[in-house]
Amino acid sequence: MRNFKQTIINITTSFLMLLFCYAAISKILDFENFQVQIAQSPLLSAYAGFVSYSVIIAELLIVALLMIPKARPAGLYASFGLMLAFTVYIYLILNYSDFVPCSCGGILEKMGWTEHLIFNTACVLLTLYAIMAQHKLKIEKSQIDEIKERRMLKRSRIWLATKLSIVTLLSSTLVISMFFSSEYIIKKENNFTRRFIPHGAILNTTYNLKIDSYYIIGIFKDNVILGNITTPLVLYTLNTKTTKIKKLIIKPDYINLPFKKLQLSTNPPFYYLYDGTIPIIYRGNLGESKVNTISYKNGYFNQLINIDSLNFVLRTQSRQNQAYTLATLHIDSLPQIELKSNILEKQSDGVFDVDGNILIDNRNKKIVYVYYYRNNFLVTDKNLQNIQRYNTISISTITTVKSKKLSNGLSKMVSPPPKVNGKSSVNNGTICIQSYLRGRHESKKQWANSFVIDFYSILQQEYLGSIYIAKPTKNSTIKSIQLQNKYLYIIVDRQLFRYHFVDRMIKKINKGEAENLTKSRQN
Repeated sequence: MRNFKQTIINITTSFLMLLFCYAAISKILDFENFQVQIAQSPLLSAYAGFVSYSVIIAELLIVALLMIPKARPAGLYASFGLMLAFTVYIYLILNYSDFVPCSCGGILEKMGWTEHLIFNTACVLLTLYAIMAQHKLKIEKSQIDEIKERRMLKRSRIWLATKLSIVTLLSSTLVISMFFSSEYIIKKENNFTRRFIPHGAILNTTYNLKIDSYYIIGIFKDNVILGNITTPLVLYTLNTKTTKIKKLIIKPDYINLPFKKLQLSTNPPFYYLYDGTIPIIYRGNLGESKVNTISYKNGYFNQLINIDSLNFVLRTQSRQNQAYTLATLHIDSLPQIELKSNILEKQSDGVFDVDGNILIDNRNKKIVYVYYYRNNFLVTDKNLQNIQRYNTISISTITTVKSKKLSNGLSKMVSPPPKVNGKSSVNNGTICIQSYLRGRHESKKQWANSFVIDFYSILQQEYLGSIYIAKPTKNSTIKSIQLQNKYLYIIVDRQLFRYHFVDRMIKKINKGEAENLTKSRQN
């Protein structure tokens, strides 16, 4: 019996040394990928750096302890604690995680999560038996009488149970506390660690546009309504079922003007043609060529969105300091133009440092402004009141812009800062923003081959998660993006891609099952 116990101890020790040695070496050889996958764990995201190093060090230390005969008992206890921690982690993943992540390499790469839970549990029980057998052998080797042996055995069992309980409590508490604190950090104090939803959006359809000058102006039923910067007086309608594109030649009621930047927008049943350098705004019915002037020389602007057929939000420039400012335009009431100079916050020149994109959530009547060069976006009501300012999860809060004023009064950027946010779209309380900044523990290779889209709730002030969108080529750029219920439309180069959100992504977007976004302040 004694030989059997010793054999089990030796086999268990050898197995654990092989297991931890293999696990540590495989992690070291593919450390970047291991760290990236830990960062995508729904339980340990905030501690990816600490955990990735600590696990490898712990595994190598355990191997060293198991190799030394006198240190073997400590090695077995450490093995028991680490395997128990892994087991608790997998149990939490399977039962309390928002989603089950992809494998994290090593042995797990060859197993499913449930199979790995069974494997880990077996390892915990085997290690536990080896610890108990070693204690029994130690007592049996003692040269004492039977009565003392019984007393020693009783005390030893109490001491053994105490040590095992302490190790169990420490291992379980460590993993559970890291889970809750990691969730808090991601929700309240995000340290620029993204939560990628595995396969959150699946490519549904690809449309060949043949040229790269299209932009999306809206989605109406089964149609994608497009504008083209090279043919601004043509409205294009792509039928997503037939894949055919219809052209509508636009006929303004007054066209003898020096147009410089004609653009289109839509808010069914109307569409709008406008040029802020004139300035002029036309309105027409979808499907009809004729558009009529509804605003002429009411105020210059460089961006426009329509709230309804008679009310607009503009981005214009102040006459006093030439800084960008938002304004409302009311076609049928006075004053027609109302400047809101308190919304865009100047950090340097008031032009490039506040540059961004105006969006509208038609269903919720919310106006959103996404800054290009800082990690902020703001949300207001349709009258540009009740301003709420929020941070995205990136860490670039201050825009340092070097600009030069030209003789014609215009400003030119001399030293451009790194861009933080790119194309964006908002729909039904959710905004998606293309990010230009790589987060913590994200793969450089993945970034080189993908676009990253972050999702936020503008109603609940929450970060919803992120997805990768594969680039057709490494030099591809997003020309336009449109979020529409369960679909994401993206124009990249000469192609229009339609992505379909998977159920768990739709659930996050529609029901707000998300992480809280840090709210910088509210006016």
